[in-house]
Amino acid sequence: MKPLPHLASIHCMSLCQSYVVIMGGGAIINLGFCFIRLAKVKDLSLKADFSLAKPLIIHNVLLSALGGLMWYLLFLCLGRPHSGAV
Repeated sequence: MKPLPHLASIHCMSLCQSYVVIMGGGAIINLGFCFIRLAKVKDLSLKADFSLAKPLIIHNVLLSALGGLMWYLLFLCLGRPHSGAV
């Protein structure tokens, strides 16, 4: 029978590897999107982005907050079965 700390370390390593793959894949996709956008769009301007209509900016901020919350809850729910919490 394997000691409990050894099993916990094996489980933690497999869980960490999954997170690295998920987070690394997201980072690669986001970086690729940003570099492609930088290459294609010649007139990028932060001032022009912030000069958009206020309701549009508020809508985009709320959608990003919702996306962040969903991302957090995804990892919370994926980790819950492995943590033993109910």
